[in-house]
Amino acid sequence: MKQTLLLMMAVLAFSCKKTDDGLLDFYRAETQCADPWQKGTYEPGTNAHQQAVELFLTDSLGVTVSDLAVAKENSDFQCQACTCENGYVIRFKSAEEHKAALLAAGFLQQ
Repeated sequence: MKQTLLLMMAVLAFSCKKTDDGLLDFYRAETQCADPWQKGTYEPGTNAHQQAVELFLTDSLGVTVSDLAVAKENSDFQCQACTCENGYVIRFKSAEEHKAALLAAGFLQQ
């Protein structure tokens, strides 16, 4: 009985990895052309695209981010207006202290 209990505790201890880094997850669906970082010339989905988003977050909002990713998540859109979504979603992590600025800029918390 004692060995079984110790074995179960060992399995639980090694299977539970702490992944909480204290950062919050944020995201935003990008528009066709109405986002503040869409002023440069870059191809959507490229490194330059991701850099434009990162520069906006760090330079314009003063926000520190990690794990920034810009990925095409939806290709089934019908609207071509500037304010319509283009299928790309921006995802990243940031500290609690930046939450208000990110929400005010149109980002959502997951």
